[in-house]
Amino acid sequence: MKPLLTICLGEVDQRIAFGQLKRFSWRELQLATDNFSEKNILGQGGFGKVYKGVLADNTKIAVKRLTDFESPGGDAAFQREVEMISVAVHRNLLRLIGFCTTTTERLLVYPFMQNLSVAYCLRGINYLCAGF
Repeated sequence: MKPLLTICLGEVDQRIAFGQLKRFSWRELQLATDNFSEKNILGQGGFGKVYKGVLADNTKIAVKRLTDFESPGGDAAFQREVEMISVAVHRNLLRLIGFCTTTTERLLVYPFMQNLSVAYCLRGINYLCAGF
């Protein structure tokens, strides 16, 4: 299997080998999240912060902004996550909409789930989670 992304630091233009992922520009995600405003933080973990955003077409999104991708194995972890999530299809999994890569940033874009988390939906309250 070919890698999903070819990522070389110093190059902003990476290539997608397969999949239907949208490539977002940094500016597009910056505008959608109000410059990654603290008021738009949905959560935080070892991977970084997740921000709520709204695209120009009014699509609500969640943007996972990865930290430490430049650490040993960080870029490989980003690539693995994109590869695995982009091919995983299940009614209880959020689908990856797209990504953004620059020389200094790695971001993943998911659909936004109003007032619910994936964990909440997996606990058997699926009638509240219809359509995600």
